[in-house]
Amino acid sequence: MAARRAASRRVRAPFAALAALWLVAAVISLVQLNFVGPGISPPRRLARGFRSMRLVQQRAGPEIEPAPGSRKSFDLVVGKYYHATVLKFYRNATSLALGVEKPGYLHVSKMKPKEEFVVNASDILNLKDVIPVRILKIKQKEVEVVMPEAEAEQPEFQKRPLWEYKDGEEVDGTVAALRQRAVFVDVGAMVDAYFPEENWGAMKGKMEVGQKLKFRIEKVTGCRMTLTEA
Repeated sequence: MAARRAASRRVRAPFAALAALWLVAAVISLVQLNFVGPGISPPRRLARGFRSMRLVQQRAGPEIEPAPGSRKSFDLVVGKYYHATVLKFYRNATSLALGVEKPGYLHVSKMKPKEEFVVNASDILNLKDVIPVRILKIKQKEVEVVMPEAEAEQPEFQKRPLWEYKDGEEVDGTVAALRQRAVFVDVGAMVDAYFPEENWGAMKGKMEVGQKLKFRIEKVTGCRMTLTEA
């Protein structure tokens, strides 16, 4: 009797193994058809998914403005993004072409977040690379810019952009700096407002750093705000 049972088990074993293999194949087919798609293996599908994610991330980058047709740096807009071409490396910075008469200036501290400290610009950039940058300041001889990866650490970009202000608007401001022929005022914008001597009027000789005053916007452009008396 025991011999008959053992023989029966030996006969059924191959059929059980075939049934198990068939079940595994059926499950894989269902996964491919319902989750992955016909004719595409799971590894290939995952690889395609990662490529799609990278493409979405690239498309989700900042909106790039065209270079000013005037080729003048004062027609750039502070806080907006432009393409820049790497021209030259310095010890702690790189010079960029922005399509205007002044070169762009990108310091290593404005390339990556602080935890990703950059020693040399050439470690992450190459000559003739075209990169997105955000306009921080337009200076007398250059345009200071920031790479998008480091913009979150710039307090200026947490303030109100100039394009949200209107000529004739009244603003509250704090005197930030006194010069011989002008006063610079913090009105909460990305750039300190300019209050020239010819607009001082009755306020002449009565201003000091830290003083809070009311002003009226005489003119605002993409990179500068000029104030007059309220």
